[in-house]
Amino acid sequence: MASSGNTDGAIAETEKVIASRPQLEEAYALLAALLSMKDESEASRDALERGLAALPQSATLLHARGMQKLESEDVAGAVTDLEGAREHSATPNADILADLAYAYLFAKRSKEAEETARAAGELDPSAYAPAFVLGEALLASDRPKEAVPAFQRAVSAAPGEASTKRRLAKAHNLSGQHEEALKILDELIAAAPNEPMLRAEAAGALVNLGRAKDAVGYLEKAIELAPKEKALYVFLEKAQTAAGDKKGAKATQQKLKRWKGP
Repeated sequence: MASSGNTDGAIAETEKVIASRPQLEEAYALLAALLSMKDESEASRDALERGLAALPQSATLLHARGMQKLESEDVAGAVTDLEGAREHSATPNADILADLAYAYLFAKRSKEAEETARAAGELDPSAYAPAFVLGEALLASDRPKEAVPAFQRAVSAAPGEASTKRRLAKAHNLSGQHEEALKILDELIAAAPNEPMLRAEAAGALVNLGRAKDAVGYLEKAIELAPKEKALYVFLEKAQTAAGDKKGAKATQQKLKRWKGP
């Protein structure tokens, strides 16, 4: 019913199932998901609370409530629920572990995030989420070189995720692998030519390669796309100075002095 667009009908039928089988955790999880589809977030939370009142040790429902809390920025509550989901899961679950690792990242517990993401990856080596979260945990721990292979696995698992390729480029750049970073960023720019910050990130790789003059060109195009982005002018002035373009740097400095707004 839901897949055919009759979400209200699906909700009504799910409520009937819960009335007849109040110990069926899948029904509460489905009800919460259906209500979320309708942007009824409070009702969705209530559905999970009802389920956990009936099944307080349900890993499925604790997992779902933990993710709801993470989305609403209740990081401590999310960690508690996801740890509970891990403890009450009948067998180790890669999805729960990956989401718990993600919550640990938000809680700035990078060591636990790394350990948990590695455990998730061992359970499902080809999965996207464990590899991506591991990469983020390693970046948070200032270990970009180790993050590179983690993000490479994430890219292999989800090659269409441009944001993951972007994180891989950052890990390369922070590792001193600027050519690799630039290659990825140029590919992303080709696919999204109107994204100014991609050009700024590529300019960073170019500056690191000693190609400040080329970086200036990337930044000038980025400014054409986002003329109200002050950070681009600040970066442009630095690139112009590094390129020996004193006249251009002075002109950019004057623009910054006259800047109005954020």
